[in-house]
Amino acid sequence: MGFKAAPAVAAGVATSPAKLKPGVTRWVLPGWYAYNGVSFAITAGRIYYIPILVTETTTYTRIGVGVDVASAGTVDLRIYNWNDGVPGSLVLSAGTVDTGTVGAKEITISQELTSGYYFLAFRGTGTPSLVGLDVTFALAPPVAGYATALFADISRIILVVDASFADPAPAPTGGRDADYAMVLLREN
Repeated sequence: MGFKAAPAVAAGVATSPAKLKPGVTRWVLPGWYAYNGVSFAITAGRIYYIPILVTETTTYTRIGVGVDVASAGTVDLRIYNWNDGVPGSLVLSAGTVDTGTVGAKEITISQELTSGYYFLAFRGTGTPSLVGLDVTFALAPPVAGYATALFADISRIILVVDASFADPAPAPTGGRDADYAMVLLREN
């Protein structure tokens, strides 16, 4: 008794399963598994880079954040290409959402992403509390934690830099926990 070999995949056939109920409107953080949300205040002027894994070519129709505690200002939402584990060239500058009131803040987009890794990015002008992932519950990001030194905290998966947006992306200088994974995409 042993493991059976995986069946051969015919040319032109997708290697990942079809989307579950593709007609359902669904907000996602591609490649992540998470159970519960929590909110934290963001730092004004800081870029947060969230790694994502798109498993099959998908056109996303919205990008957004949830404002839990309002603060005057805006949040700028973007998508960057993956460049050897750090953000690279700009894919999409979606625009800004107002953070002066609580609730879901979204921007209509039409952005196709092919299979692969990317970074969602946001930068605020104020200090609202945005909804992110609760790290006290089970969650799984699409990549391993980042560490630049032996025995460093490898849970700092959200890369950060205090800078203005640019193309290519400003190089990260630090990291935050997964609870700062605060941007979602809408599939349908």
